[in-house]
Amino acid sequence: MNVVEADWDPEAAAAAREQDKIDHLAMDLPLESFEDCIEEFPEIDGCTEENIGWMIVHYQDLVPRFYAELSNPDSLVDMYVKPPDVLEA
Repeated sequence: MNVVEADWDPEAAAAAREQDKIDHLAMDLPLESFEDCIEEFPEIDGCTEENIGWMIVHYQDLVPRFYAELSNPDSLVDMYVKPPDVLEA
């Protein structure tokens, strides 16, 4: 089943990456070292960030395990699996 993060904002994800770049440069580190540690992700729905705002959860794991984890607001970050991979708890 597809699980959608309703408040996910693609602009915020891109802005966070840009802020990481600015912080890296502010520490007088070379840009190349920042670019070397950035993981490239295949484009899905026009987005190349790691988190694309939705993921696939195996239906057997949706309730109660996945649903119970959602009581923690940071749990999606910890559980996120980029499609086409499937979260199996």
